[in-house]
Amino acid sequence: MSVTREQIWAPSPSTTRSQTTRLSYDLKTDRIVYPSGKSIFIRSISEDQSPNNSIQYSQHNFNVTVAKFAPSGNYIASGDESGLVKIWDVIGEDMVLKGEYQILNGAINDIAWDSESKRIIAVGNGKERYGHAFTWDSGNSIGEISGHSAQINAVDIRSVRPYRAATVGDDSALCFFQGPPFRFEVSAREHTNFVKDVKFSKDGAHLVSVGMDKSIVLYDGKTGSVVRKISNAHDGGILSVCFVSNEQFVTASTDGTVKLWDAVSSDDKCVRTWSALPAEQTGKSVDHQQVSVVCTKDYIVSLSLNGDLNLFARAEESTATAVRVLQGHQKSIVSGLVLNETTLYTGSYDGKVCQWDLSTGEATPVKSHSNLIVGINKVGKHVISTGWDDKTQTIADNNDGFNLQLALENQPRASSSTDDKVFILLESSLQIYNANGSTEKTLQFKDPAVSLATSSKYIVVGFQTTNKVVIYSASDYSELHTIVLRSSASQLAISPDEAHLAIGDTTGKIPLYQLSDFSLVHSKWGFHTGKINSISWSSDSSYIVSGSLDTNVIVYSVKRPLKNLKFFGAHKDGVNFVSWIAQDRIVSGGADSAVKTYKVTFP
Repeated sequence: MSVTREQIWAPSPSTTRSQTTRLSYDLKTDRIVYPSGKSIFIRSISEDQSPNNSIQYSQHNFNVTVAKFAPSGNYIASGDESGLVKIWDVIGEDMVLKGEYQILNGAINDIAWDSESKRIIAVGNGKERYGHAFTWDSGNSIGEISGHSAQINAVDIRSVRPYRAATVGDDSALCFFQGPPFRFEVSAREHTNFVKDVKFSKDGAHLVSVGMDKSIVLYDGKTGSVVRKISNAHDGGILSVCFVSNEQFVTASTDGTVKLWDAVSSDDKCVRTWSALPAEQTGKSVDHQQVSVVCTKDYIVSLSLNGDLNLFARAEESTATAVRVLQGHQKSIVSGLVLNETTLYTGSYDGKVCQWDLSTGEATPVKSHSNLIVGINKVGKHVISTGWDDKTQTIADNNDGFNLQLALENQPRASSSTDDKVFILLESSLQIYNANGSTEKTLQFKDPAVSLATSSKYIVVGFQTTNKVVIYSASDYSELHTIVLRSSASQLAISPDEAHLAIGDTTGKIPLYQLSDFSLVHSKWGFHTGKINSISWSSDSSYIVSGSLDTNVIVYSVKRPLKNLKFFGAHKDGVNFVSWIAQDRIVSGGADSAVKTYKVTFP
């Protein structure tokens, strides 16, 4: 018996309005790397490989702010909000840590490698300094990063000798350094607002900086002297720049566009423009502000504020819109529903709902809420969601005009459904609706309710302060039995054959009860060390799978209760959703915003 992970479907990169999110590309493997929460994800951009399957690195204890491939492709340097930089091996499956250094006492904003993959400059917002140059293997200092009076937003190192480095920051300045060892040489203040990014061309002849003043400034890559300035290059602030070739570069702006420019020509006209706005949308959109851009072998990849990775074709005859958009969650996944063996729905903390193709890992956002998704359920042929915006609504249907819209009295705690009824658990009541949205029954409670499970025969409600689990009849809503636990029931699950009730509590234990006489079958499932966040039964009612705050996924057998299958560290900071896809396949979602699938091998 074993549980092995099959695939990791990466979340969208973490973004912040008016801040650059760094994307990094490795030409040898045709992969990009980016931060998402406390994790880092590496995913392929090649047409020959699935860009949805990814590799996750989750050894940071604070939110990751930047991750950069070494030019050799063998290592990645990543920095977080605490000022820590880690260098780790990206070739081996174990991703061995090679070194970690406390560079700043504030967030790391950018990292640059030299062309020999030996030297690193990390910059950001520190109290004692804004940047540091060091060797990757020993951490020894190789110069001083000075000249700025405010946080440094970006850094780049010239890839040919003689080496040079450039930094830009919130003080509207660009500082130019000779080295190594790196030492300040000259500064330029051509920008009139925050400068967000800076890049050298591959041959080192050109240097470009961009900023929130909508301007592009070009410099001599060897001396740092100003060559020319392009004012009002975009209709919004420019957050990112990347060289496509030695003569051309692209810029990404909050106006929702990516533009191609010529670094050699004295003509300041844009060569080409790509738009990240959907074809049916016109005008500016906050969600589609472009916060990063990177050039790959086949694409110009830009990042929208809403987390969309837009793949624009580089070929001249290609369209001005994205040929493909990679989407996913940016916040913790808190709920989900496996509709069938090919379709999954997940809801996240920010109210976003995604529909996943389980055969490819492709995610498509659907109708969302403005706050946390409490539950996603199936009513007949239709899929509905309930959120903390006090709404229950249809998010997917059978194209027959069905559209359920419920306005709830207050914040929901949980939701459930059968083929013809919808159950919404509030703190002091259970609202029961018919499939058409009309109220059938309301059960009032004296104690605060926290968990819910339903079937054709039973309604089960868990209460917080009294640690009670009350079982009701689904036909006449009479109270059948009360179970008193040592801890509050955080999750409830009735088996498909309606023979058993599994109760997950806040301490990690899962007692199993028989519903025919409400007797305790056993209380041997106590292998989690944290709150149970999700329980799912297999279709034959023989196994359950549970996900917990302790980050682990565990499979239990009803017939052999002492036997279990564990998968440790399934999701950074906790597993919030787990479900069976098929009799031997599981899917999970968690606080790292990723979706993962597993293969279960039984004896």
